Amino acid sequence: FSHYINYTKLENTIYNKLGTLANKYIKDKEEFEDIIKSEYVDQKVDKLKKIDELNHWVEDLKRKQDSLYDDKFNNIINVETYQRLFNATEEDIKTAKNKLKVLQSEISSIEEDSSCYVEYLDIIKNFLDMKNPTKEIMNRLIDKIYVTKDKKLEIYYRIKKESISVRK
Repeated sequence: FSHYINYTKLENTIYNKLGTLANKYIKDKEEFEDIIKSEYVDQKVDKLKKIDELNHWVEDLKRKQDSLYDDKFNNIINVETYQRLFNATEEDIKTAKNKLKVLQSEISSIEEDSSCYVEYLDIIKNFLDMKNPTKEIMNRLIDKIYVTKDKKLEIYYRIKKESISVRK
């Protein structure tokens, strides 16, 4: 359903809510940055640890393949057993390398998200410094606004990890 609200009231409400949100983030900037750091750095460290473990596993698998070759060469195992074990080890290496690609992609995503938060801090600071924020800054901070049938506003911000909905 379509609902109407006075533009000046809409604009003032949005400026006030953004001002409150912006002041909160600037006031708690250190806490906000700590949250970013702890969340994203911890995620990145976990991924890097998994990458390190996978790299060690790949190296172990390669040593296993070398050992299999030595066993075949010294007639400890026959050719069929060698091929079966070598192929199984090769599959494990491929699986590990695919997991490594996924983890690298996840790390890139983590870095992108964390830089996004730093960018939001800059946008919020710009918003606070302006007497009349530009439409561009408003668009970068707000995802969507709904007017309910009882003429209340629901403002959804673009800040990713915090799905903030403010009712007025």
